[in-house]
Amino acid sequence: MVQVMLAVDTILETIIGDNSESIDKMLDEARSGKAELLILHKALCWALFSVRPDDHIHVRRLAELLTYSQIQISEFVGSEERSAWIPNQEDVDHWRSVALSKDDQ
Repeated sequence: MVQVMLAVDTILETIIGDNSESIDKMLDEARSGKAELLILHKALCWALFSVRPDDHIHVRRLAELLTYSQIQISEFVGSEERSAWIPNQEDVDHWRSVALSKDDQ
């Protein structure tokens, strides 16, 4: 079984992307035991911070992703360092661009 660490844009694509072909393939591989999906806790937070109010959220697809993924706890940060978990707008714009550009393919 191959381990696959998911990037923020892949998690975001799962949440808001309209073209689910690559996500469905990844989930099929996880369901069949060919892949073990890994998600950093911080990456999940960053993906969720990147969702906008007018986005269509694919809750079922996100639930499936979480069902077949192992959440990896990011390094511990104290309460004074939690602001580092909030992504800057430039990063959010980049992740959205990558996640949503996959819809155009």
